[in-house]
Parts: sequence; C-alpha cells; structure tokens
Amino acid sequence: MKIEIMYFKKKMLTYSLIISLIRISESSMPASQTRKQKKVYNTKPSLTLGIRISCGNRRKLYLTYRKSNNPLHKGHYKSYCHILPEVIMAANKLYFNNCIKNYLNK
Repeated sequence: MKIEIMYFKKKMLTYSLIISLIRISESSMPASQTRKQKKVYNTKPSLTLGIRISCGNRRKLYLTYRKSNNPLHKGHYKSYCHILPEVIMAANKLYFNNCIKNYLNK
C-alpha cells in the first residue's frame, strides 16, 4: 500500500512538473500568427488586370451560356472566346517586344 502511494505521489509530482514547464515555455514565447498568403498574379507579367477581368467575364458568360438555351448567349460567348485569345497574344507580343527593346546586352 505504501509503495502504491509513493508511486502515485511520484507520478503526480512528475505530471505537475511537466505542466509547469509547459506553462513557463508558453508564457515566455509569443504566440505565432499565421497570415493568409496573397494570390500571386505576377507569374505572367503580360497578363494585365484588364485581361484577368476579361477571363473572369468569359467564365461568367460560359456559366450563363451553359444554363440557357438562348442562341444569343451562345453567339456572344463564342465571339468573346474568339477575341480574347487574340488580345492575350497581342499583350504577350507587346510585353516581349518591350523586353527586347529595353534589353541592355545587345
């Protein structure tokens, strides 16, 4: 019986020591804050804000075209999808032509 009580006291002492060490370590270290990462759009610098907005509008047009049977929606979506890649290619050409023009190691 005495051995069990001594074992129990020893176990409680160890437990209380661990708890106090955890409290000390938590109070001495500041709480870390996590921040939400921002979306990085700059992976393709030729894609401007206007082109990104146009891609979002194309997606919205697709959703309305998919839901309705109206041929006007289909025509508008098809023409928008035909024009947008041309705009993106023109923006890429402009961007890379400016890069070549401003290149210093000629």
